[in-house]
Amino acid sequence: MTGADGRLRVILDPEDLHHVAKSLARGQDQVDEAVRLLVARLGGTPGMAAGPVTAVFAQSYDQAAAAAQRAAVTAWGAVGLMADCLVATANNYLRADHASDAVTVHAYPDLLPFLVPPEALRERPLPPAGGPGRAGAELLAQAGLAWESAATSVAEAGVDMTVGVRLLGERSASSEVRAAERYWSAIWRGRGYDGALLSAVTGAMARLGRACFDLATVVEDPAMLPVVSLARGTDLLGVEPVLRRAGEAVPVLQVVGAAIERSGPAAQSASAGPRGGGSGAAPPPPAPPGAVLEVAALTGGRVLLSGRDPEAVVQLDGLGKAAVHVIGPDGSLIMVLGRAKPGELPKVAHRLEVLRRAAQVRGVPARVYFERGTAERVLDQARTLLGKQHVVVV
Repeated sequence: MTGADGRLRVILDPEDLHHVAKSLARGQDQVDEAVRLLVARLGGTPGMAAGPVTAVFAQSYDQAAAAAQRAAVTAWGAVGLMADCLVATANNYLRADHASDAVTVHAYPDLLPFLVPPEALRERPLPPAGGPGRAGAELLAQAGLAWESAATSVAEAGVDMTVGVRLLGERSASSEVRAAERYWSAIWRGRGYDGALLSAVTGAMARLGRACFDLATVVEDPAMLPVVSLARGTDLLGVEPVLRRAGEAVPVLQVVGAAIERSGPAAQSASAGPRGGGSGAAPPPPAPPGAVLEVAALTGGRVLLSGRDPEAVVQLDGLGKAAVHVIGPDGSLIMVLGRAKPGELPKVAHRLEVLRRAAQVRGVPARVYFERGTAERVLDQARTLLGKQHVVVV
């Protein structure tokens, strides 16, 4: 059957949404690997543009390099949010289908799992290009190669992810799919396109690479070195504004949760189901008296007061909300919980997933502090979601 726009309309299978979400998760991994490898390669290039003659270039380079890495981390988070929203939408379909069935085998549908990366991608310090001494052609060439390789890897990730998104668009013309397509167009429209965030990142990386190579070729030419340094430094000043505008153009992606009215035992089971975040779900174990203050003292963080501090609750459309009890000195979002029992694992896991995603969007760590005696199953799941170093028992 075709619609007025000529597009083939096919009933959307939740597995299709999950398949695309998995392709986005793979693309996330590619971006993650590209950025981490870039940072490692640049680690050996401090002072590559040292000296007064290349000071203008060094300053512009440092600003552009930091902006490119920051935008890459933001794009990584945007891709992950889209993957999460696709899974949430797929689960909405499953809930609706399950609720429409008069006779069900069990009280709650089998939902599709969210895709959790091993560790959140974060900004890392990059070595300064300037300093005392003189510029080095070999170090500049090394940096140029690092940036160009990263641009290629990120572009390959963008292309791979686009294949999945386009395939989804060919299968359905639903409002959810069109919203996903619009969101994706703000992330990727081909290598070097300034109007889409991940595309703009590849363009910025390529500009940084070319600038390093150009300067490397004239390091030994005292007449051309100041000319090229000024020209390339001036060009790199335009990197940060382009990336900032591309980031601001990424729209807010919302998933409306399925409101399923049930009665009797089925309703009770549904409200307490895996990853439940609705009004019927009980909260995780509360922190014992004084625990929040203790964690704030341990971390040097700031206590958030529920009902007074807007940051005390983080909420993601389609995923639910979670409490934040302390803001760490590094901006980290810290949740403080009591002694969690094995039966509370689904509730705790859901809150931690929301906390992790909210921290990822901000580019900061997410941490949780449990009371001693918490079930090992709960701790293991928390370590899987947030990373072993971000789960503490006090």
